[in-house]
Amino acid sequence: MLLFEVRKEKQMNTNIFIAMAVVAGVFAIIMYVMPFLRKKGFDYYNEVKLALMIFGYAFRDDKVKEIANMALSIVADLEKLEANSSEKHNLAVKEISDRLLKQFNIVIDEEALDLLIQLAVSLLPATK
Repeated sequence: MLLFEVRKEKQMNTNIFIAMAVVAGVFAIIMYVMPFLRKKGFDYYNEVKLALMIFGYAFRDDKVKEIANMALSIVADLEKLEANSSEKHNLAVKEISDRLLKQFNIVIDEEALDLLIQLAVSLLPATK
C-alpha cells in the first residue's frame, strides 16, 4: 500500500513539472521568438505600403503584397549575379518597373522603386 502512494506523488510532481515547462516555453516564445520574427520582416508589407504612400501611391493590400513579393524575388535573383551593388540596383529598378508596367499597368517613380529595393535588400540574408 505504501508503494502505491509514492507512485501517486511522483505522478503529481511530473504534472507540475510539465506545466512549469509549458509556461516557460510560452514565456520564451513571447520574449525571444516574436521579436525575432518581427525584426526579420514580419512587417515588410507595411513598410512597402508606407514607402509607396510617402511617394503618393496608394494601392489595395493585395496589390501591395504582390508588388512587395515581386521586388523581393527580383532582388533575391539579382543577388546571385557577379556585379557590383550599383549595377545590381540599377538592374533591379529596371526589372521592377518593367514588370509593374506589364502586370499591373502601373508606372512608379524611380525614387519610390529605389526605396522598395532598399527594403527588399534589408531582408536578404548576409552574404559572405
